[in-house]
Amino acid sequence: MFDCLQRAHLTEARNIAEPATVLHAARELGFEAAALAEVFDDPATAQAVEADRQHARSLQVRSIPTLIVRETGARLVNGPREDLAAQLRAAHRLVA
Repeated sequence: MFDCLQRAHLTEARNIAEPATVLHAARELGFEAAALAEVFDDPATAQAVEADRQHARSLQVRSIPTLIVRETGARLVNGPREDLAAQLRAAHRLVA
C-alpha cells in the first residue's frame, strides 16, 4: 500500500490526502474498498494514527524510513544502503 501510494503521489501527481485516491490504490491492490472506507472513516483510526505520530515525535523521528538503534540511542542518517550498513556496524561496536 505504501509503495502504491508513493507511486500515485510521486509518479502520477495524485493527491494522496484525498480519500478517493487512497481507496483507488486499495482497490488496485485487491483490498475490499467498502471495508477500507469504513476503517478509514472510523474515529478510532484517527486516534491510532495520532498516537503513532506522538510516539514518532517522542523518538524525534523526522523522516520515513527512520531506523533507531535502541541499545546505543544512535540515529542513522538516511542515505545509500552502504552508508546505513556502515552506521549499523559502528553502532554495534558501541554495544559489543
